[in-house]
Amino acid sequence: MNDDGSLGGKFWAKIVGLIILIGIAAMIFFIIVGNVWARSGFLGVMIVVFGTFLVFAYISDRRKQKEAEEYA
Repeated sequence: MNDDGSLGGKFWAKIVGLIILIGIAAMIFFIIVGNVWARSGFLGVMIVVFGTFLVFAYISDRRKQKEAEEYA
């Protein structure tokens, strides 16, 4: 197989799929935030947004703890 330096179609298909997936996730997130805003106002939105950030931070922290345990 000749390596001409191109990334190939499979790589670009994965990138396009990832972008579409991120777009769908963003739409779902904004729909949820919009509904919370309409029902409970600014405070409700802040609770949902920061709650989402806390969930991602918790997952990231657990991952880092497991990596640290492997090296200890």
